[in-house]
Amino acid sequence: SAKGGWAQAAARRSGQASRRHRADSKRNVVVYSEADEPHIWPDVNDFVVAETGDVVTALIPTDSFLYIAFRGSLYRFTFDLNPALDGSVHFFSARGCINQRCWARLGDALYIIDHLGIYKLEGGGVEDISGSVHDLFTLQIPGDWKVDWAESQYAHAVADQENNVVRFFASLTGPTWPRHCIAYCPLNKQ
Repeated sequence: SAKGGWAQAAARRSGQASRRHRADSKRNVVVYSEADEPHIWPDVNDFVVAETGDVVTALIPTDSFLYIAFRGSLYRFTFDLNPALDGSVHFFSARGCINQRCWARLGDALYIIDHLGIYKLEGGGVEDISGSVHDLFTLQIPGDWKVDWAESQYAHAVADQENNVVRFFASLTGPTWPRHCIAYCPLNKQ
């Protein structure tokens, strides 16, 4: 497990960790700062996630891990004392994330949207929760309403802690901006 809250502090959306785009041979380098020095990014504080031919789409911090998402896969990073010395990255799931804004935390669970649908990440397991709206995510099933993946850079997720609902905003067949919402309530499981 990550000590000192590094996983939380490092990938916080405030920018304490980022993916650095370099030459094509090093597209998936994650760069990090020390916990007490968020403004200093030494060249030695980086690691390559995986050379999958895909690009890192999101960094998702939890208490013990930093999840590193690609479009179609999810890796888990952890370390004991020093990320440079004893850090390790392991494949976690064949699910991914659309972009940095397409995940939300509600309670102890993470809710993430990828090209296969919506899934919940909790307790080390992955559960697909998009059964009732699965048709929106696939072109193989006929229907008028489909997620417009050409405009997925604008998609995003919001967790409403007060009402216990996660909302995913996307563009469905048409407009550029995400004006359609898919809502999920964990209490009702729908």
